[in-house]
This record gives sequence, structure tokens and C-alpha cells, in this order.
Amino acid sequence: MNLDRITGFWQLNATSQWLDRHAVVSLFALLNCARPLAGPPDRRAGSAFAPDP
Repeated sequence: MNLDRITGFWQLNATSQWLDRHAVVSLFALLNCARPLAGPPDRRAGSAFAPDP
């Protein structure tokens, strides 16, 4: 059995899992950063978010 081949595969697999996990974390971070930039819903008259009179 070739030990280098086994450890190389393990390192590649661990790197892939690390990238997958951090891609998900980065996606959530981007979504959380974009939400405050949009601001609160507009409650002025004529807005789609305005309360019914």
C-alpha cells in the first residue's frame, strides 16, 4: 500500500471540505452584509410597504 497516495488523498479531501465549509460561511456573511445596505422597508404613502389606510 502506498502511504503517500493515501495521505495525499486525505489532504485533498480535507482541503475540499475546508473550502466547502468556508464557502457557505462566506455566503451567509455576504447575505448578512447586504441586508442592512438595503435599509428598512419604506413606510411612506405610496410605497408598496405602506400600511393600509
